[in-house]
Amino acid sequence: MSRQLDLACIVPVYNEAEVLEAAIRQLHQALAGQLAGQDFKIIIAANGSTDDTNAIGRRLSQELGPGVEFCLCQSKGRGKALRETISKYRARHYLYIDVDLPCDLTDLPGVLAPLSQGADVVTSRRTGYRPALRRAMTWGLRHLNRLVFGVRISDSQCAIKALSPAAARVLLEDCQQNGWFLDTELVVLATCRGLKVSEVPIHWIERRFPERASKVRPWRDTVAAMTALRQIRRRRAELSSLKVS
Repeated sequence: MSRQLDLACIVPVYNEAEVLEAAIRQLHQALAGQLAGQDFKIIIAANGSTDDTNAIGRRLSQELGPGVEFCLCQSKGRGKALRETISKYRARHYLYIDVDLPCDLTDLPGVLAPLSQGADVVTSRRTGYRPALRRAMTWGLRHLNRLVFGVRISDSQCAIKALSPAAARVLLEDCQQNGWFLDTELVVLATCRGLKVSEVPIHWIERRFPERASKVRPWRDTVAAMTALRQIRRRRAELSSLKVS
């Protein structure tokens, strides 16, 4: 059985050759300073890339040593990449973050801290500048989450989350979303399982890498949100019925 890490930090990537090297080097430098003496690993979870992402990821894992590992996932999709990666690593804590590193990296210890105080899921609340339309989307989803699920988390879609092993099992065994709405599904289903969900503020960085084109499409994503919320509600009902039976 593989050794247990103190932290498995997962970075899902798909066609990120332009920014991958800079992002992983910055993240590695930050965690090496913040987690001195701890056994951490950054896992580059590549899923379906057609550019040079895989070659760059493999090279970084060789150059940066045991603190970075490249994982070639078999199925395309962010959710599948996270689930496949989590299934391969035993860790006391898990963290996942998008490759554009959209927060001040000095905030990461604060994201991890509630896990040592009994939290199972730590979700981040974005503070600082964000375009008005994106802020409006977050506001709308916050109110939908309260109305549909009774979940009082202000920013469930922020893709910087820390997990306990119990929450990692929820992501691995219960969650089914493969796109961006995995984040909301995880919060909803962890709550359904009776796990403790905490929220901490982070300093949001909208464009750390200006050369990286945003993959957010507000109108398309709004339509996708409606579909995803119906699927998540159905999944929660399935899990609730299993728990009752």
